[in-house]
Amino acid sequence: MLAISGVPCFDCVNGKTKGTFGSGYPLAYVNTNVLDMGILMEWFNVSDSAPCTVSVSLTLGGKVLKSASGSFTPVKGSVENSQMAVTRSSTWHGLATTSGKVVCGATTFTEKGEFYFQ
Repeated sequence: MLAISGVPCFDCVNGKTKGTFGSGYPLAYVNTNVLDMGILMEWFNVSDSAPCTVSVSLTLGGKVLKSASGSFTPVKGSVENSQMAVTRSSTWHGLATTSGKVVCGATTFTEKGEFYFQ
């Protein structure tokens, strides 16, 4: 999930192009005015209580722009999340990919999303 300030908005894509609609993921288009973003990964934990590791990354054109990782011990029956704050560089343009991976004992799952930097 991508949290972008200022969206949803009308007439805000490609500067202020009339008839456009800017929104967050999954229809994400990040215009050049957006500098601060948060990449949020959430999941429901039904029964795991084994120690877990989590990693999150943001890539653009095959280059890792930012990544973070950590470990935690989940609580059974809980909603868990991981958030990575990102400050955009003015040189970032085009299709970007967010990915996350959580490993808890023998259980592994991944998440992936895409959006465009103007």
